[in-house]
Order: sequence, then C-alpha cells, then structure tokens
Amino acid sequence: MAGFLLGFVVLLQAATPAVAAPWVGTATTSSPVTMARVGSSFQNAVGTGTVSPTQYALSGLLTTATGYVELANTSTIPATLTLSMSTGNLIGTSPVSVCPVPWNTTTGVCPGVVATVGSAAQPNQAVTYSTTAPVDANASIYLKVQVTGVLNTVTLTATPVVTRPGGADRTTT
Repeated sequence: MAGFLLGFVVLLQAATPAVAAPWVGTATTSSPVTMARVGSSFQNAVGTGTVSPTQYALSGLLTTATGYVELANTSTIPATLTLSMSTGNLIGTSPVSVCPVPWNTTTGVCPGVVATVGSAAQPNQAVTYSTTAPVDANASIYLKVQVTGVLNTVTLTATPVVTRPGGADRTTT
C-alpha cells in the first residue's frame, strides 16, 4: 500500500472590526428640579395654652388645665416628627398623649389609638417622643396636654424632622 500524505492548509484571517453607527438623539425631555422642604409646626391650639410654630406651653399657677394642639408635618415629603416635653416646678402630673386623628375636645376622647409621651410627676423633667412611622406631608399628629396640680410651666418643643435614614433605602441602576 502506498502511503499518501494529505495536507490541509488552514488560513486564518483576522476578523474585521464592526463599525458603530453614529448615535443621534431623536427626542429630549426635561423636568423641573425641586428641593424637598422639611419642617414641622405646632398649629390649631384649643383650650388653655399658648402656641408658636416651634412651641406649645401651659404656664402659670394652674390647678387643672387641658390643652389640645396639632404638630403638623410641613414638609413636602413624609417625615418622622419629634417633640420634647419639659416641666418647670411641678407638683402634680402632666400627661401628654398623642392621637393619630383629631381629639374630641368636648369629651377628651381620642377616636384612635393613644400613645403617651410622658406623665411627668417630678419637677424639671424632660421627655422626648418621636412618631413610630413617618407622617405624610401636610398631615398632623394630635396632642392632648393635661395638668393636674400646681406648676410653673409645661412646654412642648418641636425638633427638626427626620425624613428617612441615610442611604439604606436608596439604590441606583
């Protein structure tokens, strides 16, 4: 048998790079850029007490007094509302209660679930309260302040709002 040698020659040829087509935008869009506004304010006081945007106070020599006030989220976004309650020279109690809907100021009853900010029975005491969930923009929490006894001052002070924890709930794609 005679031997044959078969040979194959493989020619490799470099691939030609693809040419990208020039990109041409066909439409543009724009939208206004706005800044979120954050804030809170005491509003609509009923009963005894004085109100300003950042404070609500019951003052003087009182035996029994009740006041109602809203703490409104004046932000453009949902925010956690926080307030502090402080007492002056107190002999008696001064419970502060929070209602998610307006109090019935005639009966003193909250038609929702009540949270207690504090019931100070000592002089010169400070208590802080924050909402458990963000309050919608332009919504309020409703506060009832009751004083039984003799005191100098009970003051509620709104603190700067917290809109949301930093970074944890933000993603980019």
